[in-house]
Amino acid sequence: MKKYIANNGYGKRIRAIEIDKETDSSVWVDGRVRRKYTEFESFFDTFEQAKEWLLLESKARLDQSRRQLEREQSIYGNILGLKEQSK
Repeated sequence: MKKYIANNGYGKRIRAIEIDKETDSSVWVDGRVRRKYTEFESFFDTFEQAKEWLLLESKARLDQSRRQLEREQSIYGNILGLKEQSK
């Protein structure tokens, strides 16, 4: 049975893979059991589902990075505005 595995690690990619069997939470590939959904890779029925998952994961990281940038810009501005306090 064909599934699509989306890799969310360093090399973002999707590839077709043959599985031996599946349950709601696991798939068997070459006789070895693997979890269907992890942080770094997940199995899907269609290429489109796999792509959508990668897009959602990427969007979440992008949003987090934007929030972090805004915080750092605020901290930087506060540091620029520091004045020596008189005694």
